[in-house]
Amino acid sequence: KKYKQCHEAFDEKIASYRRKGHIVPPRKIIKIPEQISKIRESAKINVAVLDAVAEQIQEGMSTEDIDRIVYQKTIDLGGTPAQLGYEGFPKSVCTSINEEVCHGIPSK
Repeated sequence: KKYKQCHEAFDEKIASYRRKGHIVPPRKIIKIPEQISKIRESAKINVAVLDAVAEQIQEGMSTEDIDRIVYQKTIDLGGTPAQLGYEGFPKSVCTSINEEVCHGIPSK
């Protein structure tokens, strides 16, 4: 019942586009304005974090040092490091050195 109240009109609109031959993306990638706003907010934080790393990174710096930059800048901007705690991952960033292909856990 709740689904019908919230989504029935939207579902019918999508179905009408399909009947007219339009290509309609799956529901899970169709976003409402509030979701788009959050995506933009997240993107701004990501850009700022990458900029902070680019400004501070130095030859000889450990991946642990890079992790600290990522963590602190993300927190300062009100974000949450996506990797931190995901399936037990202990750091804020996945790193690899030089030509390594796999992601590693930052260390000294």
